[in-house]
Amino acid sequence: MNHSKKRFWRSLVWSLAICLLAIGISEYFFNTMKPSQYQLDPELGWTLKPNFMRNLTQSSLDGKSYSVSFSTNENGLRTHGDLSSAKTKILVLGDSHTAENYVSNNAMWYSVMVERLNATQNLLGKEYFVWAGGGGGWGSYQELLLLRRLLKQVRPDIFILQFCENDFVNNHKEWESISIVRSQKYRRPYLDSNGTTSFSDEWKSTLWRNPVLGGSRTFNFIDILTIS
Repeated sequence: MNHSKKRFWRSLVWSLAICLLAIGISEYFFNTMKPSQYQLDPELGWTLKPNFMRNLTQSSLDGKSYSVSFSTNENGLRTHGDLSSAKTKILVLGDSHTAENYVSNNAMWYSVMVERLNATQNLLGKEYFVWAGGGGGWGSYQELLLLRRLLKQVRPDIFILQFCENDFVNNHKEWESISIVRSQKYRRPYLDSNGTTSFSDEWKSTLWRNPVLGGSRTFNFIDILTIS
């Protein structure tokens, strides 16, 4: 009997050790080979990392590969243009259409807009610069919170809010609990009826917002596999 117990505990310890080793290797692979541009944020839920740079390869819908150069500044914002010489500064905040790494900084829609503005306004001696921030899966309330934070650091002449229809659904706990099953509803801040910011009170929210488990690439990968 004692021998059976020892064998059981020995097997359990070895199994746990192998699992931890596998998780460690997985985390190293994800963070070294495929680092995320996002980090957890106690106010915003998740946001772009500051001073982040990554060159990667993406695939178009027809299967063709193309290169992407993605970077952020010290405020966690993508940029385009020459800030030192710009006469007009634009701040764009939005969701995945603004923040995701599917297109290089200089080829994003707001960068194309700035280039066209620079071309048409050249005779007037104007030059435009753009900051862009936000996050994939963001709701417009998160964009508002980021705007309040950034206004202490940047002073744009023009502000553009990029949003999709679902960004408004993302602002409501009950609506989102029906329409989405991913981690966003556990990480995301919401505006309560009394005007204060709160997070989901479900037990899973504690896991998703935990800096260790919530920041785990393995944990997030498992979430993607189990999406329903």
